[in-house]
Amino acid sequence: MFEQLAPFADKIVEAASKTMRKAGANVEVLYVYGGGSIPMLEQTELRQKLAQKMKDFSGGIDVPVIWIDKSYAQILNEKGLELVLNVLK
Repeated sequence: MFEQLAPFADKIVEAASKTMRKAGANVEVLYVYGGGSIPMLEQTELRQKLAQKMKDFSGGIDVPVIWIDKSYAQILNEKGLELVLNVLK
């Protein structure tokens, strides 16, 4: 299974990198949840890759990468969608 997830992990890191370049903002902490994040944590090097990418963007400062437990992930996904909806109204 790892072999199938590894390329996806790289695409996530690439997307995070593009977002960081566009935002041009400092990140103090990165939360990861939803979208299959639990298997990605358990079966890939996504956490390490994201941590390194965030460190690169923060001038060598370690940025905590926090995985949200699956028991909370669904509600956070819902709250995130509600925030987006409220902004678009």
